Amino acid sequence: YGTVMFMPLLVHESTWTERLRWHGLSYFWMCVNYISQVAFLIGIHHATKLANYRESPDAECEQHQPWLLAAALFVCFTAVLTDVQETFDLAYLLTNCVPTVPETTTLMFKRNWREMKIDLVGGGFSARRKNTIRVLILFPKLAMAVALQVVVCRFLIQSETNMDI
Repeated sequence: YGTVMFMPLLVHESTWTERLRWHGLSYFWMCVNYISQVAFLIGIHHATKLANYRESPDAECEQHQPWLLAAALFVCFTAVLTDVQETFDLAYLLTNCVPTVPETTTLMFKRNWREMKIDLVGGGFSARRKNTIRVLILFPKLAMAVALQVVVCRFLIQSETNMDI
């Protein structure tokens, strides 16, 4: 996600071939990521629904290990909340660290030898690009994380065996 967001700021392209190389490939992999995450969510949701339909009153019940379920839920929450934190970090960078300029341009830096640092002297995202990034990258990333949290927790809680957990 970060690559898709910040590639226009880091690489100046002058031809369509360069634009396709630097931007097209990162957008392609972002779309593949979106599609695979949605397919994963749908698969877990269907597996959970299938498990509910297979339950019969005569089936033997297996005693779940509470520590195993707690550990699995902890790992699930930790992984998803890490993804949510990354989303907020990207939003912070987009909002507070990248200047808003009339037209998106590559960032330009100048070395400040007296203070031994590098200063930003130009470039940034247009307001339109920032809003597009919020709508097409950050919001879907956050929404999928929340959906994943709900679906995976339902799956773990409704799993029939310790092996499913």
